Parts: sequence; C-alpha cells; structure tokens
Amino acid sequence: MPQFKRPLIIGVTGSIASGKSAVCRLLRKYFTVISADRLAHQVLNRKKCRDTLFRRWGEAIIKNGRPDRSKIANLVFGNEKELAFLNSLIHPEVLKLMQKKVVACRDRILVFEVPLLFEANLDDCFDYILLVDAAEETRLQRLISKRNASNRTIRLIIRSQTSDLEKKQRADTVISNNGSLKDLKKQAEAFVSGIRAVKHRPVRQFASLC
Repeated sequence: MPQFKRPLIIGVTGSIASGKSAVCRLLRKYFTVISADRLAHQVLNRKKCRDTLFRRWGEAIIKNGRPDRSKIANLVFGNEKELAFLNSLIHPEVLKLMQKKVVACRDRILVFEVPLLFEANLDDCFDYILLVDAAEETRLQRLISKRNASNRTIRLIIRSQTSDLEKKQRADTVISNNGSLKDLKKQAEAFVSGIRAVKHRPVRQFASLC
C-alpha cells in the first residue's frame, strides 16, 4: 500500500499491567483500536494451532476444548525454548492479521495495542509509538490481584520483557500510570489532541500478504 494512502499507524505498548488497555479504552472514543492480544487469541484458537500445541504439550494445556492461556504462560515463561516455539507459531499469523487491518482501514488514524512491540522489534512498523509506563511493584500488585498465576510466573513475565528504561528511549511519548484514573484520562486526552498533527513516516509492513 502506498505510504500516503494508508492510515497513520499508532502503536500503544508498555510492560504487563502498565495500563495499556485502560488507555486504549479511552482512545476508542476517537480512533479504531486493534488489540494484538485479541488477534493472538484468534490464532491460538484455530484448529491447526490447537493441534500443534496438543502434540507438543499434551492435553493438560487444553481446557473446554481451547488452549488454556494461564497454563501455557506457566509453561513457557522461564523456558526460552518453549517460549520461542510459541512465538514462532503465533507471531507470524498475528502480523498478517495486523497488516490486513491496515489495508482494510479507511480511517485517517489506526491504533494498535501491542504488548510486545519492542520485544518483537516492530518499531519501524509505526508512525508513532505511545508507551504506557508504571512502576514494577505497582504492576506486580495489579497482576497478583487479577491473574490466576503464581508470583514466580508473574515475575518471570515481567523479567522477560524489555526494560522500562529502554522502552522509554525507543518510544515517541510516555504516559505515566502511577496515579489516578482521572490523571490517566487527562494524559490520554492530551495525547489525542497532539497526535492529529503527527505526519506519516516511511514504515515497514507488518507482513507480506502476497
């Protein structure tokens, strides 16, 4: 797709439990927002993917006919080989779905919520990157209260992600989510006001659809 005919592609990212989804809920009032995690769930639930996971890890990771994401997380985090296998299975298909969203979009601005944007080295696929940041202990407490995962697994997930410092250096702007929802909303609205002036960059496609 010619650069000038595509939408402005915005990436929203941040470490686990930083508040990306809260920010994206606010942005949905103004823009189309696509969750890469939801696309990954679609891929994970495809029969071909389920069968591949079953052959590798057995029936223990299947619940009600679908892959159990909590069990998979406990299995892969802290195990580089298994995490690499899962990523090789899921990520290419997610990128194809993301590129299809870009091609189909007729809006001026398209937002993707991508938790592993930096880890997957997708920086050059976006015109602008927004990082949602929160202190590690704040994120840990959020995860413990909301997720059915062990403290060990949660810490392994946090450690597996790019450092907060590096993310801040690679992002175009940062929203801090250590305060109240009111403060978060104020920052999100300031972002909306400023993003309309952002220009297209030469970007790399998420995936070839040929």
